[in-house]
Amino acid sequence: VSLSNQAQARGAALQSRKVEAVTHDFLATIETDLARLIRESGQCIELLPASSPTLTRTASAIREQLLTTLELGLDALADRTDAQRSLDNIDEWTEYLALRKQHRSLVQVGGFNARRVIFPKLHNVTCNYAVWLWNERSEHVMATAIFRWLLSEAIVVNDARAIKLQRSNLETTSSG
Repeated sequence: VSLSNQAQARGAALQSRKVEAVTHDFLATIETDLARLIRESGQCIELLPASSPTLTRTASAIREQLLTTLELGLDALADRTDAQRSLDNIDEWTEYLALRKQHRSLVQVGGFNARRVIFPKLHNVTCNYAVWLWNERSEHVMATAIFRWLLSEAIVVNDARAIKLQRSNLETTSSG
């Protein structure tokens, strides 16, 4: 018997009309607390049992939160790249490493499916950024590091087009 069914039965026995709202709020609190605990533990949501509706909803909320956080970072990087707003060299590295940290968190907790979902946008935005660093800023070391990372990610998600592009980019960086 589920928690919701128990609460509704007890509410009916007590002739309470607010049981559904209270149950909903209680489950939302449980899911919020579970999400926090799962993220803090670094547990991969793909390993959670699919038999629990509460865990399924919690995993979905975690995945969406991780994807949204990384997408916002990618959007900010894309906007800055498009506007060609440069940062000091150390700040460029700091921003790039912060993006990598967000990605690592997504991969660790969100799992392979989340990694695969974000890859097209990650690849597009970060590749454009690296090309801009190479062509406009002459930041060859950083651009090369980004191309290498993108190649490794492309291999993991098995994106043949991205693999080919990053291998080409790396060939260009080694000859240029």
